[in-house]
Amino acid sequence: MCCLKTLITYFLLLVFVAAAAVIGYGVGKYYDNAQLINKLDVIESPEATVIYAANKDENGNDIIIDRIYKEDRTNVDLAVIPAHLKNATISVEDKRFYEHKGIDFIGMFRALAKNFSAHSMAQGGSTITMQLARNLKLGFGSEKTIDRKVQEVLVAFQLERQLSKDKILESYLNRIYYGNGAFGVQAAAKTYFNRDVKDLTLPQCAFLAGLPKAPSYYAKNNVKAKERRNVVLRLMNEQGYISEAEYENAVSSEMNLKITRTKSKSGKYQHFVNYLIKELGERFDEDEIYNGGLRIYSTLDTRIQDHAEKVFYGRNEPLKKRYPRIESCMVSIQPGNGFIRAMIGSIDRHSEFNRATQAKRQPGSVFKIVDYCCAMEKLGWGPSTRISNERFRQGKWYPKNFDGRYGGTVSMREAVARSINLPAIRAAERAGIENVVNLAKRMGIDTPIEPVLAAAIGGMGGIKPIEMLMPYTVVANNGILQRATTIDRVYDADKKNIYIDNHTPKKAVRVIGEDVSRNMDSMLRSVVTSGTGRQVSSVKNARAKTGTNGMYDVWFAGYVPGVLTAIVWIGSDDYSKLPGYFSGGGSCGPIWRDYMNGVLGYMDGYIDKEALKSVKIEDATEPGKRKYRGDDYRSGSSSRVTDAPIIDEKPPAESGGGGEPAETAPPAETKPAEPAEPELSHDDVTAVL
Repeated sequence: MCCLKTLITYFLLLVFVAAAAVIGYGVGKYYDNAQLINKLDVIESPEATVIYAANKDENGNDIIIDRIYKEDRTNVDLAVIPAHLKNATISVEDKRFYEHKGIDFIGMFRALAKNFSAHSMAQGGSTITMQLARNLKLGFGSEKTIDRKVQEVLVAFQLERQLSKDKILESYLNRIYYGNGAFGVQAAAKTYFNRDVKDLTLPQCAFLAGLPKAPSYYAKNNVKAKERRNVVLRLMNEQGYISEAEYENAVSSEMNLKITRTKSKSGKYQHFVNYLIKELGERFDEDEIYNGGLRIYSTLDTRIQDHAEKVFYGRNEPLKKRYPRIESCMVSIQPGNGFIRAMIGSIDRHSEFNRATQAKRQPGSVFKIVDYCCAMEKLGWGPSTRISNERFRQGKWYPKNFDGRYGGTVSMREAVARSINLPAIRAAERAGIENVVNLAKRMGIDTPIEPVLAAAIGGMGGIKPIEMLMPYTVVANNGILQRATTIDRVYDADKKNIYIDNHTPKKAVRVIGEDVSRNMDSMLRSVVTSGTGRQVSSVKNARAKTGTNGMYDVWFAGYVPGVLTAIVWIGSDDYSKLPGYFSGGGSCGPIWRDYMNGVLGYMDGYIDKEALKSVKIEDATEPGKRKYRGDDYRSGSSSRVTDAPIIDEKPPAESGGGGEPAETAPPAETKPAEPAEPELSHDDVTAVL
């Protein structure tokens, strides 16, 4: 008997300890989850970020160019959601939603009975509040276990204590998964019916309400979808939410699903969007970018971008079929504010590698703009300054001119227009190659450049095309640098609070003097009127520079002052040589020309001259020897010879070699008729080191 009492005592003690442990565990979990739920960002549903174009559609509406998300979701207020959708959801998921305190004991016991008879956990008995608790992702998983169910109950009690029924229903409808990548009712309405949730009909509401049970099963075909929809409609009728007439009319309607999937980071403008996401990463963390519901007004104009693609692919795709290794890119920037208006990163429309912002290529003679700006800044030279064109050697380096002509002197204007190598090298040497490299950085080239003389004609590790365009945007903006950006404005999900506002520039940096900028602008105009850029002379007020690097890279960079800049590059990813008749002017120039002629009219609404006058300018220019005033940049005349310094060095004896031979165009009859080859152009060649 004594032993029996002892056993009973130990048994009761064990039961007490177990019960205490369970209660303690429950209280602890309740407390932990309560602390989490007190954070509003846990309750609020994560939302997709939407990116808009700079322009609007023909009806004056915003144009969405992409959505970025981890879960495709757009939150909406409960008041916006149709009553039919709310009622349908309650009918099929939790008919006593407005009566219980988070737990429907009747429904739970019914589910337990069915599970016991079926020897499984087939029925969950979860209320809407419990399902929301599970979707808050508080770390207790989604498997059908007793532990998970206990935690759902505890969190459900906490939600009911802290939130109103309407807030719980709103959060549920914005969080639940409806299949095909759609989270929440707004995304689901767009995915299945391509309309806003507020515009859904009764049959459509019933269909969506029935999806969460098994979205991949019910959304596969119209027959299954209609069967599930009609089950929901019957429940709505039985519970008094719709009349018999409404029910009969709804169940007889056809079920025509046409799924519209929204995609993230793989849309039409993927290179631009990916670059924008990278820029966002400098201001926001990953969760804010993908789940924060940001509303981003980008700088991309779809009219400009679409025309750029038409010209770019129209010219390049036929060439790529003939020469598969060829690649190309282009980018276009508004100089007054740095807004990127168009960007194409590859001839391959599906390539993830954006050559405009990721590839580092030797720039050839498009870099000479920095040499000459530095010479004007440091030495006081101008367009009429005459520079020696005699050959010279530096160690094993023996640079050449493209046309093979040497001797005497040429004006700086002529050297720029004809893209002659040796005067550019001498200008950089006199100004100091370290000063040239420093100026390149001030003008927006962030890639480090080794201060060797060969860099004067593009002999360097490589520069990203978007960076190589920056010095041209500086000159196009009268010597003022505005950093390139993809972002106009960034708002919160309600478009009430603004996080970033680049719409009206507030400050900028003057990196070269106005006199230097105007003289450089004048010389770049000569490239178009009488030099290697004559292919683009049909573009009104065009300024430009061509570039070729040993037949591995060909370039064309230029602008219309104060309006728009653009750069085009053609080369190969594996650095194989281009066909001999490719050149900056002849290959890239026509793309640049056709692009500019097609888009300049769209820029009229973007140029706010009054706003630009109020921009605060920081002066980052460096002192030089003197200001050059001998050239009339307004007339573009270079006939006047001044007392500016003249370099006239004697070359060493010609022996040895190592330069890249000049490019030669093949005979006309050897050119294939289809596809059309680039238009011929004399251009420069950067010497091989």
